[in-house]
Amino acid sequence: MQATSGREVTKPCMHFHTYVRRNRKHWSLSQDELARLLGISQSATSRIESGDCAPNLNEALRLQVIFSRSPRALFPAMYDRVEESVMAVAAEMDRELEGKTDRVSVRKQQLLTAMSVRSKGSSHEV
Repeated sequence: MQATSGREVTKPCMHFHTYVRRNRKHWSLSQDELARLLGISQSATSRIESGDCAPNLNEALRLQVIFSRSPRALFPAMYDRVEESVMAVAAEMDRELEGKTDRVSVRKQQLLTAMSVRSKGSSHEV
């Protein structure tokens, strides 16, 4: 793990589309001002804005407080990747539960079905 701006980075950075810069500019904030609100360095803010690094949970929640926009709205490509990964596992779990009728298995199947309904992609059938 490497330390960056006073926090540990446990995940590799990857490029993804972000709407943070657009929102920052809409509200006439400088990167330094946004960084201050986020509690991180200007360079870390720049990496989040450019999509080179994903925000941690604290930063994503702070962005929601600042801009009143969900992480899903600010980081749509990242959300899509996470959703795809989660729904793939949900489909596996659903297959494992197939034919089971006990109360616990039925409850899990209800959750997996609800996840599928909420999922924007119809290719994630559960």
